[in-house]
Amino acid sequence: MSRMSTVAIKKHEALVSEGPRPPARGAAPVALARTDAASIPGDLVFKTAASPLWVIQVDEGEARYRAVNPAYEALTGKSAAQLIGRTLAEVWPAEPVSTAKTHYLEAASSQKAVQYDINVMLRERLSSLEVTVTPFEDRERGTALLCCARMVNAPMGASHEEPQSDFNTSIIDSLDRQLVVIDQHARVLSVNATCRAWAAIAAPGNNVDSLIGQNYFDHHEMLAQYQGGALSADIKQGIEAVLSGAAPSFATDYKTQNGEGLRYFHLSVSPLHGSCRGAVIAHLETTDQVKADSLRKLLEGQLRESQKREALGTLASGIAHEFNNLVAVIHGYAGLIQKDARRNIRALKSLAVVQDACKSAVLMVDQILAFGRPQSEDRRVVSLVKIVEDTRRLLEVTLPGRVELKISTLGSAPYVKANPVQIPQVLLNLGLNALHSLASHQGAIRMVIDTVDFADSAQHPGITPGRFGRMTVSDTGAGMDAETKARVFEPFFTKNSGEGSSGLGLSVAQGIILSHGGAIAVASTMGKGSEFSVYLPLASDADCLAAEDEDARRVVSRRVSRKGTGQRVLYIDDQRWLVPLISRILSEQGYQVSGFFDSKLALEAIHADPDQFDIVVTDYKMPNVSGLDIVRAVKAARPHTPAILLSGFLPENLEKQATRSGVDAVIFKPQLTDELLPTVARLLLATEPMTAESSTDAPK
Repeated sequence: MSRMSTVAIKKHEALVSEGPRPPARGAAPVALARTDAASIPGDLVFKTAASPLWVIQVDEGEARYRAVNPAYEALTGKSAAQLIGRTLAEVWPAEPVSTAKTHYLEAASSQKAVQYDINVMLRERLSSLEVTVTPFEDRERGTALLCCARMVNAPMGASHEEPQSDFNTSIIDSLDRQLVVIDQHARVLSVNATCRAWAAIAAPGNNVDSLIGQNYFDHHEMLAQYQGGALSADIKQGIEAVLSGAAPSFATDYKTQNGEGLRYFHLSVSPLHGSCRGAVIAHLETTDQVKADSLRKLLEGQLRESQKREALGTLASGIAHEFNNLVAVIHGYAGLIQKDARRNIRALKSLAVVQDACKSAVLMVDQILAFGRPQSEDRRVVSLVKIVEDTRRLLEVTLPGRVELKISTLGSAPYVKANPVQIPQVLLNLGLNALHSLASHQGAIRMVIDTVDFADSAQHPGITPGRFGRMTVSDTGAGMDAETKARVFEPFFTKNSGEGSSGLGLSVAQGIILSHGGAIAVASTMGKGSEFSVYLPLASDADCLAAEDEDARRVVSRRVSRKGTGQRVLYIDDQRWLVPLISRILSEQGYQVSGFFDSKLALEAIHADPDQFDIVVTDYKMPNVSGLDIVRAVKAARPHTPAILLSGFLPENLEKQATRSGVDAVIFKPQLTDELLPTVARLLLATEPMTAESSTDAPK
């Protein structure tokens, strides 16, 4: 510094210390007085100046540090020993070196002061500097450059105040998104800790800070996880639009694929404001949010489907109640006509067909209702052969002529302890699935019933070893690929485009079978068809014997039903067709019947004289007063009077409600004409001791 003029330094520092008023670009060079080698004032002013100062010597196109003052050392965090004698390229990254060197060469060649702005990482913070370069002549070494810097802005929270700078940097580094700051030329100025962490995974061994000053578009694969490492044209155009000012901001969502599967990200680009022009690029991973949204939409769809099924079930139950009333009328009058036409063989045969049709209609309605109402846990010993035969009638209604249905039993008929409604539902679902597999092609559906032994649970995990009844449903359709077969039991999964395909049938079937301690398996070959096998544990011998005894008692009770001897029956039903029918059936059996269409009038008759009736038979669902209200009134006035409740639809909790209300028996209306007479006789017979005791205790 012995050759540098004290006047030049003071003059140069004054220009900078006055604030944002540097020498105008292209201004004449500052006149420098030459000093001798022993000049101390120049060195003293240089060293004590508040502004960062440094001297650059330009030789043969290279810019090399010649001197730096303490303020410059404090600004850069580099000592004089680390800088003096070294070229810019040996100290700083390529991008800021290129910018600074261009302006140094310009000042040296033009012999005019030059001013420029630069963004550079100093002390691990991005700093925006305003630099003034003033050339001066050294008689021994030629032209040298006196440089002075002024801090303009610190985009990433850096400032002259260390505590506040650290605080802001900590905040930015704690964000859960990758932040990359670029200047107006798309050069990387800074990255946050989250971005560094990602870069360490994306490019192990590479230091992301080495990208400072590099073009973002050339190194984006280290700074964000774009699809396959490729930056899409839309994203690049969006970033460029923000940098140029053509767009106030840019945001988009994109996804990537790696060994862990799909990952989702949200990209936003916002402009930098102030003297440092550029943009902040933020990448936020949204994989968990996207998956949560997908799950929420799936659950919402399932809820809508469940609500639709519930509404359908409610509608179906109402229709079934009315339909079963009509079936009961048809079935009952057919029975009466059979009695009237005992000698007309042709009429009797026709009436038998009518009654069989009524029974089939009742079965069909009950199975339709099974899809829309809560299922009872009632389980009985049932024959799989009978279940298949009953389901066949319902399935044949939907089969087109091009589809053949074959049923066979191998060995003796297996008996299982199961829900008599749910298992036919499973078989029907499998049959309909086979029909869908055939599509519009000609083919066959086969149902086979047999018995198998499982020595261990390895064949079907989750079931207890033992003997099982097996129902196999196979088709000659198109078959399933491995992906479809793996998902075939998922709720709402279906590849059938028809309106009737909800994707619930097989899922419901699996749930029912598993709840019975059984298993369901699928085998399929593309182009050859599919085969579903249902396994249910066989009923024990004790269960089978108990079931046979129960059936025997029911049959005997029907056969020994005796005629009435004038007992008084109160019959209430809002169906005007049923009141005269049931009244006639009971009257022909020797009972005195009082029939009511209006439940309110019947209630008044009970209150007027509860002793005038020996037994009460009432419909469950009626306007104004329900059947349960009638029974409660009867039991309150005359506790030992038997009460029978009739219903065209049996909700799951009806029997419990009926028992609490004092009902002695519940009869399903389609079975009314078969069950009513034996039930009335049995209940009256059970009350005879009470009636006799009451008569004995009466006052004389």
